[in-house]
Amino acid sequence: MQVCMVTGYIPLVQNKWRSAATYGELGEKLSGVPVPKKAFYMKVEDTWLYKFVKDTTPPPRASLDNHPEKNSLEYMCAIHQKTSWLAQAADERPDADWLVWVDYAIFHQPGISNEVIYNFFEKLKQTPDDKIYAPGRLDKGIIESAVPCWRFLASALAVPRRYVDQLDFSCRTTARHHIIQTQNVEWEVNTLARVEQNNRYKMPFHWYKADFDGSLFTNFPGA
Repeated sequence: MQVCMVTGYIPLVQNKWRSAATYGELGEKLSGVPVPKKAFYMKVEDTWLYKFVKDTTPPPRASLDNHPEKNSLEYMCAIHQKTSWLAQAADERPDADWLVWVDYAIFHQPGISNEVIYNFFEKLKQTPDDKIYAPGRLDKGIIESAVPCWRFLASALAVPRRYVDQLDFSCRTTARHHIIQTQNVEWEVNTLARVEQNNRYKMPFHWYKADFDGSLFTNFPGA
């Protein structure tokens, strides 16, 4: 099995949560992981969700939780780009059986190292490509728009090529439907949780327990 790491960065003008310089330093660390990779860089105005919400009437609002300085509408648009980048990477890397999302700033989390990520990729190479492996904190439950749903953490997500396009379509459709129904834009983790619970999509998620640390990779169950 061939595996490709996918990551990306979108600079946000109003982002006071983490500076562009800090993102750059963290991204440089990620570039040092000795695995095939594809990194995307784009403006928030070019994301699919930004294009959708700017033409939505009435204008939707973003969920704020307890970090209004972070959870802007632009931020929600940026984090929803992940699955589309996976789909684009699949088109550009026809040799990859697995497309693995890894957050650009993953190295700010404790317990993350080149070795931890590399070992995860080596284990994934030996794993049948019939499930979407998704680390998270919580069992399935009610999804509330006011707060992030940590069923999935979305800092890492391993998707077989065969499911990449379907996952992206499911996330886009689910997010658009929620916005139209509620005039609210929530986190991508909420969207992923809604996709999992929607029997229409039948996405083969394999959830495993993890937190925002090295367990995102070390707890991967493998084959």
